[in-house]
Amino acid sequence: MCTLGILLFAAAVAAAGLLAAFPSAHAESVPYVFEGDMLAVADTDNHRIQVFHADGTPAFAFGSEGSGNGNLSSPQGVAVGPDGTIAVADTGNDRVQVFYANGTFAGKFGTQGGGPGQFDGPRAIAFLPSGGMLAVADTGNDRVQILYADGTPAFAFGSEGSGEGHLSSPSGIAVSRDHLVAVADTGNDRVQVFGIDGTPVFTFGSEGSGEGHLSSPAGVAMSDGDLIAVADTGNDRVQVFHVGTDIVLSFGSEGSGEGLLDGPASVALSPDGDLIAVADTGNDRVLVFDAGGNFAGSFGALAAGGGGQLSYMQSAAPLPPPPDPWLGMISGVGGATGYLNNLPPGAGPP
Repeated sequence: MCTLGILLFAAAVAAAGLLAAFPSAHAESVPYVFEGDMLAVADTDNHRIQVFHADGTPAFAFGSEGSGNGNLSSPQGVAVGPDGTIAVADTGNDRVQVFYANGTFAGKFGTQGGGPGQFDGPRAIAFLPSGGMLAVADTGNDRVQILYADGTPAFAFGSEGSGEGHLSSPSGIAVSRDHLVAVADTGNDRVQVFGIDGTPVFTFGSEGSGEGHLSSPAGVAMSDGDLIAVADTGNDRVQVFHVGTDIVLSFGSEGSGEGLLDGPASVALSPDGDLIAVADTGNDRVLVFDAGGNFAGSFGALAAGGGGQLSYMQSAAPLPPPPDPWLGMISGVGGATGYLNNLPPGAGPP
């Protein structure tokens, strides 16, 4: 198989945009404009990011196995900023890489370690609402790091443990527009929600399979409203909660048929809230459900590689057909999930 003065400097950094931190990158080679829902997937075991049309048709992909600029090693997290920047949690390389919306390499930061700005197998990543800072689930270090656009560390919160504010192998992260940070505290079978400064706000979930219980949750997503969707990985299902922790919806059960799940590792909410995309890891595919949890479709097929984070995008003109016969095939979909939307002019496949 096969995630109060801080807001002020975050806004200041955002004014220039994340890509401004990497002036050596070139965006002028981007010929397409996104204009409709698309979905980006961290194709983990294939060491790449794939982008699909809303109907599951593959659009383009970027990345290949390696440790050089633009190469990836088992990426499990992907996020897109307000300016179209794509940030990837390059898990196997213990770093974050930044790309233009067409997949062109823009920059990178992080090395293996436990110090500020270092990572140990980061599995999830999210932009702060301003777009000028990133939150990274630094999984192996049992913490969340908040970093400036150029990778300079701002601060971190969390440490190994099971008490309030402690984390155990956090594997999913999401940031709401009102600056709440939801973390899939995987090893503790719960979700913790923090303020943007790392102060614990509330926690929900405990080990088990009943309603509201969680088993090794690996993915989390937040709506623009007050909903938190959780990939309840060990229970082969997705649960949706109100921010106040009341359960709203639960769907999925173990299996490989229509609407069934096997170890879902990631979940995403569409910008309009009408769709829920799930990385169905054990079945090597992505499943899409409506807001009521009813099965709406699936895509992806077994290949020699894996998949991770999801993200919705937009495309104006029809995109060229993929030249790669393996494009669109995913295996062991896992990692964090997020949506890409509202990409600026000049964003698109190469």
